Amino acid sequence: MRPQFFNTPEFKNLVDDTLKACRVPGLAIAVIDNDEISVRNFGLAALPSTPITDVTLFDCASTSKSFTSAALALLVDDDTHFPDVKWETPVSRLLPDDFVMSDARYTEELTIEDILSHRTGLPGHDDALMGETAANPDTPRSVTRLLRHLPVNKSMRTEYQYSNIMFTVASHLVEVLTGTSFRSFLETRLWGPLGMENTHLQVRSVEERNLTERLSRGYRWDKETGMYVELPWWRQYEGQGAGDVFSCVSDYAKWVRCMMHRVPPLSENAHKELIKPRTICNPGREARSDDKKLFSHELYALGLEVQTYHSHTLIGHDGCVSGYESKICYFPDWNWGVVIFGNGTGADDVAEVVRNTLIDEVLGVAEKDRLNWSEVLQKRKSERQNEDEEPNPWHVDPKDSLPLPLPLLDLAGTYHNPGYRTITLLAEGDRLIADCTDRTFPFKLYLEHTSDTRFTAEYHYVGENIYDSLKAQFQLPDDGKGMISFGVALSEDMRDDLIWFEKVRDD
Repeated sequence: MRPQFFNTPEFKNLVDDTLKACRVPGLAIAVIDNDEISVRNFGLAALPSTPITDVTLFDCASTSKSFTSAALALLVDDDTHFPDVKWETPVSRLLPDDFVMSDARYTEELTIEDILSHRTGLPGHDDALMGETAANPDTPRSVTRLLRHLPVNKSMRTEYQYSNIMFTVASHLVEVLTGTSFRSFLETRLWGPLGMENTHLQVRSVEERNLTERLSRGYRWDKETGMYVELPWWRQYEGQGAGDVFSCVSDYAKWVRCMMHRVPPLSENAHKELIKPRTICNPGREARSDDKKLFSHELYALGLEVQTYHSHTLIGHDGCVSGYESKICYFPDWNWGVVIFGNGTGADDVAEVVRNTLIDEVLGVAEKDRLNWSEVLQKRKSERQNEDEEPNPWHVDPKDSLPLPLPLLDLAGTYHNPGYRTITLLAEGDRLIADCTDRTFPFKLYLEHTSDTRFTAEYHYVGENIYDSLKAQFQLPDDGKGMISFGVALSEDMRDDLIWFEKVRDD
């Protein structure tokens, strides 16, 4: 098996040390070498003492997107039952009532391959989605119908903007075209033929089969208490297609092996389409100084990313959701790949060290051309810790601040936006608070006055206890009698553009 390093005590020490440094409870790794799959497990599936086994389930997060693209590829190939389904087919022809964009031209022209390659012009609008605890949780169909209320901010096919929503739309498209559930389609057309008996769509599927004892727990490390915080399993039924697949590395490796060898249940042409680049990922991003000579810039295909490492083609995808992080990748010319799942915030850092070290071994990279990936990790962590925070996105000097033109209490109330639904602002002391924990990605907003009608909104992502500072503002009626509007920069790709809500009632 290549590399033998995978089975050595030195490799175990590397993984154990990196897990400890990154405060991640456990890691499962599967290596695919030609047809052979080998698995090693490290650490714990659940604290305090449950070890990871070969059938321990992890949330695969966005690595799941390749299944969604593969599902569409099966329909594209089926000229008998789906003659009108082609990569270049406009989605609105297949979902005329549901797929309506906020701009009519986008409705008419966006194709299947567009929605699977993050080039639709739609920015990330994840905070618009309602989760399981909402009064009216979203479904794949309601997410699709939400598009008509969500602004686009780029021209079609010009820039890469990561969109989970569009992959949920793709799963809805599969359901409408086939008349079956997305779960059933994946199980019968992909996972069944590949022998992936320990792969499931959503926690609900795991529970129905009485397999919850196989589920790992996700964690984040709390620096203040010096303890792990267990995070709930995410029941993101509205996020199917974008993620929400639960699997073990031994099962998932069968899918990577299938893609690597270009074998059924997909056709040779389907495999080619899945890895054909369509978009340049983050074209304005500078390559990191420590690896820019080794990795090429990433290109996005259909649910998969393509780049080169030491001039060898590398295909894969990362996944990240609260408590779980993962990496899958393979070298088609070397018939070698790896699947790495971790159950803690920071597992992506561990996976990168592990993956890159294994890659250097299997490619036989000369010692002089290798980086010490553990040292690279420490350097990056130090750089992240030293990044300057911007507490006031409005850049207003406190001495130039203007007073709020009306009492804070007058701004409290419930506000509505047709795409982002309702936000209720409550006055508490000298700030306004919004509880949006019923969203797919639960968050809270804490608004503090900056100047005039402008506020700084402290955004608290509850899932991983992450904070960010956003622009927020109120628009007041000229005559003092109309309704107040509230805007906040909830779209990560539109930080200078606010999502506006109209006040619908005082609370």
